[in-house]
Amino acid sequence: MIGKIAARFSSLPSAVLYALSAAIEKSFSFITIPLMAAFLSPAEYGNYDIAVVAADLVVLIVGLGMAEQLIRFASTAGSDIEKRRIAGEIMGCAVVAAGLFMAFVIAISGYYANLINLQIDIVAFRIVLCGACLSALIELPLAWLRLQDDAYDFLRFVLVRTLCQVSAIVFVLSSGYGAAGLLVANGVIMGASTLWLVSQQIGKTPILFSYQRYRQLLQYGLPVLGAMLCMYALGNASRLFLGNGVSAEEVGNFGLATRFAMILAFALYPLELWWLPKRIAALKSPEGLELSARIFGVGAGLLLLAAAAVCLLIPIFIEELFSSGYTDAIKFLPWLTLIVGLGAIAGMLEVGSYAREYGYRVMAIDFVAASAAVIGFVVLIPLWGVYGAMVAMGIAQILRIGGYLRDGSELAPINYPWRSCLFCFALVASAIALVPAEASAVVRLGWAFGSCVVLLVAMFSTALVDWPLQLDLLRED
Repeated sequence: MIGKIAARFSSLPSAVLYALSAAIEKSFSFITIPLMAAFLSPAEYGNYDIAVVAADLVVLIVGLGMAEQLIRFASTAGSDIEKRRIAGEIMGCAVVAAGLFMAFVIAISGYYANLINLQIDIVAFRIVLCGACLSALIELPLAWLRLQDDAYDFLRFVLVRTLCQVSAIVFVLSSGYGAAGLLVANGVIMGASTLWLVSQQIGKTPILFSYQRYRQLLQYGLPVLGAMLCMYALGNASRLFLGNGVSAEEVGNFGLATRFAMILAFALYPLELWWLPKRIAALKSPEGLELSARIFGVGAGLLLLAAAAVCLLIPIFIEELFSSGYTDAIKFLPWLTLIVGLGAIAGMLEVGSYAREYGYRVMAIDFVAASAAVIGFVVLIPLWGVYGAMVAMGIAQILRIGGYLRDGSELAPINYPWRSCLFCFALVASAIALVPAEASAVVRLGWAFGSCVVLLVAMFSTALVDWPLQLDLLRED
């Protein structure tokens, strides 16, 4: 049945299939939020969230940017035989890394759990960490499918894995296995995915072992890993520090609010998917600076509209459908939404830095911001708890925005519509601050709808979003 569902999309262009795959993956966490909150207490959810974030760190370290390196080196290979040899050698590196790190995380899992104050079954934690060690063996076959432009098989795997994950969550939670059961299910699905993809990959490329390839992967991968760790420090790392600074219930509410705030990134994703490959080349065209400013306006408008919807509608959703233990997530939501929005704005401003011949300045800016975030976690969480973590994250994103604006002004002197953006931001902030909190859900729904309509009118009237002209520019492109 799954094959028939995926086959219906096989005639679509590859770009559409990849976009659909990404949408399925990104929507997975939003689909499962109500399921988890319905069966897990805030403390259980908090411990589960910490364990998943801890496993994400293992995923980054073990992966070492191997999927990106496969695309980088295999795409420039002189022949198909050479391409398969490179893929086989990188797969061999992934096998060795998975084995070594699996033994390592099993040995240190108890210390790791104590370090982050994780209150969950240690066996379940070991299983999810072992599953994280297999991540490169999953990402490399998927990267090979992208390299071969096999978008149909890529979509088929994403669809099957997502359905398995949702089914496993429903079964585990309804059977009463709780957070530990979810971790075990995640690890098992990672293992099954590895067996499926590697067994298919062996028929396409050999698994080879090359000392020279190990050295090359380290030389190329360490800077990539450094960049990924910086982004990790700017967001997910907060939960590792919060585990020792606040209660598990507060971590659970913080994690829930964070996942809802990430709707902003989901709303911006279609625009990023289209614009990111074009943005540097657009700077060289006669209309490039104007087009870049207008795209920024559209992106800012999407973020503001999504922020208004999240901060005005999600509290109603939480109050009506979630247990009373999760209501504290409502007070964290506006601030986390602001932080996610600032991160997205920083991402739209980095074009000038990426346009340089070398990417060292991008890494330097992100490193400074990540360092500020980590220092903030250490200093502010003991003082202010969750709010200290949010202050640290906000300062880090503001540093990124300032760094990219200053560094990028030379190659991308774009006249961003800041006045319109700030005016519309003030409208959103006012709508959130003045919402009639004690009113009925129907009244607040009406407030949310009216606020979004006013915001849309303001975005067009202030030319933050100049949609007819924007469409004309897109057609010219």
